[in-house]
Amino acid sequence: MKKLFVIALGVLLVVAFTATSYAATKTSFSGAYRVRGYYLNNQALQTDSDLENKASFFNHRFRLAMTFMPSDKLSLHVNLQVWENNKWGQDTTGAAEFARLGGPTNYAGAPEVYRVFMAIKTSIGMFRIGRMSAGIAGIGLHGYGASPVGADRAPMDSEQPFDRILWYLPVPQPFLAVIGYNKFFELDSDPAFNVTNEQEQDYDVPQALLLYRFSTGTANVAYAYYRNRMTAGSKQDWHRIIPALSIKFGPVFFNAEVDYRTGKTKTTGAADVDHTGLGVYLDVGYKYGPGEIGALYAWFKGDDGSDATSDEDFTTSGVDYYPLVLFQD
Repeated sequence: MKKLFVIALGVLLVVAFTATSYAATKTSFSGAYRVRGYYLNNQALQTDSDLENKASFFNHRFRLAMTFMPSDKLSLHVNLQVWENNKWGQDTTGAAEFARLGGPTNYAGAPEVYRVFMAIKTSIGMFRIGRMSAGIAGIGLHGYGASPVGADRAPMDSEQPFDRILWYLPVPQPFLAVIGYNKFFELDSDPAFNVTNEQEQDYDVPQALLLYRFSTGTANVAYAYYRNRMTAGSKQDWHRIIPALSIKFGPVFFNAEVDYRTGKTKTTGAADVDHTGLGVYLDVGYKYGPGEIGALYAWFKGDDGSDATSDEDFTTSGVDYYPLVLFQD
């Protein structure tokens, strides 16, 4: 029933605006081409010079964003990219020539559609439906996809691609209220994982966000319910609550976030496992001319592993904390 409701909602919204899509369509384009140079030397801090790893190279990426607007209530957003982190000197020939020379079939020079979604404005709010840049965190400070000090913060967006439906509720300013449904993974119809098609195997994450804007920043709280059925015979259900604060005073900025998680894993033939997690993130910085200086601190609760039925380090530590050292108790 859950899946039927989500599908029906998407179909009804599309049908409701089909009549307007035959009008003259406005289009807009934007894009960027990026080239980065790297020089890496002894990243593993080896004392023996023969074991040092040195490398220097360039990589590049081209992205093109297109927006089609059949009416003022409906828009289609399509994002393409080529050469995602592809190095200079790789795949310099055309795809056919590349294959003739024995290259891999996943030719990196082929365009990839990595974001496609609709934006639909209605009397009950705005809907976004499709594959888009997504995330669960309040302002994207914790966990996978966390940003370095001073990076732009976007609620419910950590630059990870997921299929989702977002409903922006028609609340008065300065509030923002959003209800979302995310499909993280789907294996129900994949015969390699679900031979009998009887075992539910997917990962769904409903979520909600309430944000308040004030003159110098934002305060918000996000909630998400994780329903993981990816492993046969195992059910994982957990909740995540994330209050966050972001403030700017001229060139000075401050961001803070608390990440609390709790849940349970039930596995056939094994004891239940209770999960809890807590993390705290703080950063502060000063922007000057073309640069900035800042400091970042993150703390995450750990687990000593003494109890197999209890997991107390359920909050992840992120991947982009370049300016600091992480401590785990």
